[in-house]
Amino acid sequence: MCPSYDYECLNCYYKFIASAPYEERDDSQKCPECELSESKRYYGKMPAFTRVTYVDGTKRKGFTELKRASELESEKSGLPPDERGPIQKEIDSLKKL
Repeated sequence: MCPSYDYECLNCYYKFIASAPYEERDDSQKCPECELSESKRYYGKMPAFTRVTYVDGTKRKGFTELKRASELESEKSGLPPDERGPIQKEIDSLKKL
C-alpha cells in the first residue's frame, strides 16, 4: 500500500489527498475536481506552538499571544502586500510580550 500525500491543483487550487509510491511523491497527480494532471505537493501550515500547559498543569507564559500572532500571520498571508502593514505591527507587538 502506498502512502498518502497532500496535493494542490495548479489549475483550480483544489486541495486533495492522493496515494503515490515514495519515489513518485513529488510528481504531479490528477486532480479529482477538474481532472487535470497539474498539481504540486501541498505542505499545510504548522502552528508555531503545540501545548497550552506544561505537564504539571501550569499555563505557558505568552501562549495566548503567540496563538493570536499565528492567527494574524495566516490572515496576513491572504492580503495584498500594501495592506499587510497594520497587521504586521500587531504581530510584532504580540511577539514582544
